[in-house]
Amino acid sequence: KLLYGAYAPRVIASYGDVIGAAAGFHLPDGDYSPLTRVSDAGERLAAFFICADCTADAADDIMHSLRFDNAARTLTAALIGEFNADIADAGSLCTLILRRGYDFTSLLLGLRAAFGRDISFEERYLRDMRGDGIPCGLSGLAVGGSELIDLGLRGREIGAALNCALEAVVRREISNERAAVISYIKGTR
Repeated sequence: KLLYGAYAPRVIASYGDVIGAAAGFHLPDGDYSPLTRVSDAGERLAAFFICADCTADAADDIMHSLRFDNAARTLTAALIGEFNADIADAGSLCTLILRRGYDFTSLLLGLRAAFGRDISFEERYLRDMRGDGIPCGLSGLAVGGSELIDLGLRGREIGAALNCALEAVVRREISNERAAVISYIKGTR
């Protein structure tokens, strides 16, 4: 718990050897100030492990040995794993949102900002998407599976069509309106 509290940089500077020994690794000397620039506990854990040059797998192993819950381990490993992912354009940002959702993407951007990265493009694009009501999951899509059954689709065709339509909406190729989505699906069959 000391690793992601408000005083984490001071604790690490003073007791780095003890924390490292408890966690099972050598804690390198370095700048742990990014921990103070994030507000979410998951971001702080990820920032700690990034500062300590840990991979996502190593961080997960350490957190497992320290008996962190699965949700914290999963989030932290995902943030570390995506930390250096290339999301410099709208397409890659859309792909990240589709895979991970808005909340995760916001946490990742906050983590990147804590390390001094310029995230102005990503923040603006994410804010615009949310403001425009662009869904990041099938539940937010204007049509559902039952409507595609009426179009004659069956089984896996329904899921594939919905996922394809969702991607088109997120990439702003079509609007998230029932008629536009159905027209798109009919056109891609």
